[in-house]
Amino acid sequence: MKFCYLSGEIIDKSNKSLEHILPNALGGKLKSEYVLTMTSNQTLNKEIDVKFNKIFEVYHQRLNLSKDRKKNGSVKAIHMKYNEDIVVNKGRCYPTKPLYDPEKNTVYAKSQKMAEQYINHLKASGELKNENVTIFLDMAGSIEFKFGFDNKLFKKGLAKIAAGFATYKGVPREYLSEIINLKENKFKNDIIVAPYLSPTGPESYFEENVHLSSNYPIHSLVLYGNTSDRFLYCYVELFSTFQYFCVLDDEYDGNEIYETYFYDLSNKKEITYDEYSSSIPNSDGLKSQLPSEFRKYPKYYIQGMNNNVITDQNLLKSYTYFKANTLSAYVNYFNIHTKLQSLLAIKTN
Repeated sequence: MKFCYLSGEIIDKSNKSLEHILPNALGGKLKSEYVLTMTSNQTLNKEIDVKFNKIFEVYHQRLNLSKDRKKNGSVKAIHMKYNEDIVVNKGRCYPTKPLYDPEKNTVYAKSQKMAEQYINHLKASGELKNENVTIFLDMAGSIEFKFGFDNKLFKKGLAKIAAGFATYKGVPREYLSEIINLKENKFKNDIIVAPYLSPTGPESYFEENVHLSSNYPIHSLVLYGNTSDRFLYCYVELFSTFQYFCVLDDEYDGNEIYETYFYDLSNKKEITYDEYSSSIPNSDGLKSQLPSEFRKYPKYYIQGMNNNVITDQNLLKSYTYFKANTLSAYVNYFNIHTKLQSLLAIKTN
């Protein structure tokens, strides 16, 4: 018998609903018809999914990842070099209004027509010294979200993924008490989410070089119920970058459980930890130094990571920026490489 993790209702053929445990909008493929009822699914889509997915859509847009639902929207961000608002849409970045870089004598714009009109404006105003202006309809470089990763919506989005995976793996609803108000049938506002920070040298080396992996980037999930610690958590990793532990129950008295899931976004396939841990090039012997089980830690480690949020903000920020900037650099590389391949294909034909 299957139960909806939000409402507690029995799920049958009359009320089942297809739910992507990892958001389909982010390229997630793991799904089930028996974790949420149709009503609960529609409620959470409106309250959490739409805004949560929008946070990461800038990566999904530029990586051009496959998804079941084909609808694509644009997302706004900030270009860090120019400190200008930009739009990311269909694998392309462009400013919300034409931008002139006098050092490069370059105009960035949404369209050729807009760029040419802006160049005429610059000539008329005397701001253009060299008339041989280069036009670009796409902008490379680092971008930043207008968003803080410590807000309630972000935590609820992670918790929803965690609840879906736990339910998919057979965890009863009663063991989700740290993230769901079981009486009011809604996600809590005080969800405990702890960031991942590498506890050993080999793990740090792996994280610093994971962008070299043939599997990069990945989505991964780990569900771990420790009977000796009476502790249940789900680790959620998105794009090999956003890495968090979500506490599901801190008085867990269920069975020992350890379940993992890895999805290679670039090659569009599920992989194993064995494949992932041995995927860093020129790193002979690294796999043997990594933990034999991915993100399986005792309670005190998770509590320590949660304390770091409070006591060492600089450490957390530096690690988060490093991971985000690494992903951004990869996205830029992927986008340029894809466009070069397209141009070569056109010339060949």
